[in-house]
Amino acid sequence: MNDPKIEYVIATHSKLAIGLLSTIEFIAGKQKNITCFTAYVDHCLDFENKIDDYISNSKADYIIITTDIFGGSVNNHLLELTKSDARIHLICGVNLPLILSLIVNVKGKEIDNEIKISVSEAQKGIIYCNALDNQNGSNELDEF
Repeated sequence: MNDPKIEYVIATHSKLAIGLLSTIEFIAGKQKNITCFTAYVDHCLDFENKIDDYISNSKADYIIITTDIFGGSVNNHLLELTKSDARIHLICGVNLPLILSLIVNVKGKEIDNEIKISVSEAQKGIIYCNALDNQNGSNELDEF
């Protein structure tokens, strides 16, 4: 059996999505299966129709979509689409560690679990650095 085809979408208000994609490709090289939507700016003023067309034309087995803000217009539109298209997996709160974890860890074999693991890994990367306890030598930071 062939591996499932997975496409990733970064959809954000303004230009955050293109910045994340640029950084991902700086770190991990050119990505063929990631598309971004910079909602309501430049060439994406009609975000809803553009993303609807993208999803309608996609031949992917799974479409993993990351958005910036839960309850925002971008996320709300996509949340509605999850009701009619089982291929869509929607995650809000996009950040660089999340996307990197998704592209490395999600293979589509147990997609719900793989996504949950990636979300958990990304959450662990949110750290208030001033609160780190350097007194007892428990600095677990890796140099990137």
